[in-house]
Amino acid sequence: MKVLLLLVSLAVGLCFGNQVRSKRQALSDALRWPNNTMNYYYEDGFPLEMQAMFRDAFNYLKSHTCLNFVNNKDAENAVYIRNRVSCWSALGMRSGEHQELSLDYPCAHFGVALHETMHALGIAHGQARTDRDKYLIVEAEDHNDYINEDTTLSVPFDYGSVMLYWRTERRFPKDPEYNYTMGSLRVGFYDMILLNEYYGCNCEKHPVKLDCKNGGYQNPANCDECTCTDGFKGQTCDELDGHILSASTEWRPLYYGGPYSKTLEKSMAPKNVFFHVTVSTDYLQEVLSKKTLFQAPEGSTIEVRTTRLEGFFCHFTCDWNGVELKYLTDRRMTSPLTCCDDDNLWNKTRSSTNNPFVIVKYGEDKGPRFQFEYRYLPGNLTSS
Repeated sequence: MKVLLLLVSLAVGLCFGNQVRSKRQALSDALRWPNNTMNYYYEDGFPLEMQAMFRDAFNYLKSHTCLNFVNNKDAENAVYIRNRVSCWSALGMRSGEHQELSLDYPCAHFGVALHETMHALGIAHGQARTDRDKYLIVEAEDHNDYINEDTTLSVPFDYGSVMLYWRTERRFPKDPEYNYTMGSLRVGFYDMILLNEYYGCNCEKHPVKLDCKNGGYQNPANCDECTCTDGFKGQTCDELDGHILSASTEWRPLYYGGPYSKTLEKSMAPKNVFFHVTVSTDYLQEVLSKKTLFQAPEGSTIEVRTTRLEGFFCHFTCDWNGVELKYLTDRRMTSPLTCCDDDNLWNKTRSSTNNPFVIVKYGEDKGPRFQFEYRYLPGNLTSS
């Protein structure tokens, strides 16, 4: 039986001074915000662009959980958001305090604002998980958030979690394909599942139980709809969101250059553009008529490979932009991200029996361009 961990636990010393607390008390409600409501306010002169990042982070969290965020400096407990050196936050609610949260220009980003808010809500770093040594090479004291208990996690480890730091010489993935995925600042699907479980957000009492498809689940923010994995939409996640491509047994290329627009974006959150590679043209007709999703012929495999990357910001992590070929069977899990064409993995052929095969381009949509090729292999054939 899985027990909601941990990542949420916090540091005995960090949050409770020198008190010794039992394993159960490390998950005490004292760390959670009462009535699932986090109060906050900004320091005078807090930059408007940073306020917009928190506005969008709060809206994202409200639309995926049962949490609320109220601007209230007179509350007994509140988060005091400031522009100080570096980006950081206390872990969990500090009872009777106005605890600080800092966002600084060098690390100002929607993903960082959400990351620090998750800390204030009680969620610790991904590299603090007690199962991290299965997935990371990391020094024992590297941001472990003082979590030393042998606990069971409620969600699987995800290299694409917004709570996981970027790779360094002291901290890097055991699977090198995830070198550029760590620290991507995108919100992982499992991040919201963890937060919902920690705060007891669910639709168990809702009279209507939805049969969510493609890895989705009933949304605690609105139990009349499902929260969908990347590329899917609709009440039960049975509709495709994005560009639909029909594969053949021969490689077909597609070049995406993005829109040519000078308009300002309404949200600070990174944009996603989705592509769906399907097995047959019949599938297109079914999707367009909003019928049941087509099932791939038994044993068939869809293959996709990136062949060109232009204008992507390439450094030690794909934090500002990138491409994800979602080949993993678990649609909730993040597949390796690419934003650099100087390693030997970026154009690797990815194979999946998922139909459709979802491709995600995220980040700034007006500059980066890319090209990929796709095809499908009938049952029992292997890639050549």
